[in-house]
Amino acid sequence: MEYMMVNGYQIPALTLNEPPMPEIGKYGSLRRKFLLENAPMVFDEMLLEGTLYPHLAEMDNAVHRQIEQTMQTLMQQSTAPNRQTDPMGWTQWMNALQSQAEELAMQQIYSLHIEPQAESCCRFRFYACFRPAPLDEELVMGLLAQESSSRADNAAILEYFTQHTDLAERSAF
Repeated sequence: MEYMMVNGYQIPALTLNEPPMPEIGKYGSLRRKFLLENAPMVFDEMLLEGTLYPHLAEMDNAVHRQIEQTMQTLMQQSTAPNRQTDPMGWTQWMNALQSQAEELAMQQIYSLHIEPQAESCCRFRFYACFRPAPLDEELVMGLLAQESSSRADNAAILEYFTQHTDLAERSAF
């Protein structure tokens, strides 16, 4: 062990081996803010264990992938205005699809599954699952195919999904 002299005292030269922080992007930043405000114990534990930033980068990538997959599905389900003759209509159509895809993906960011961890030093220790709650893709795509392009309709759908976790109830919706 190495020591350094400070004011006549030898102090151990301790350093932390910090891995490089990955870029977390827009959705990783939203997830970070959500954890910080709604689950500060989970946030602190992940920060201390060094799993916070990899988790945020993973969430950012997962949300981007889901948005792209949803966009592809939505583009196949509806017909786009001609880009050459109606560029503003095409842009409006793409923005509406992007909005719908992002609203569906926000459920991943704003979900927190807290489960008790195996008995360790603390009885009330909690952790957050890194996998977001799965969406029933057929049902979601069916709802989006009903031309629910307004933000209020999508918000109502997401609220219904968060309140009704049973797939039978969801399919009845």
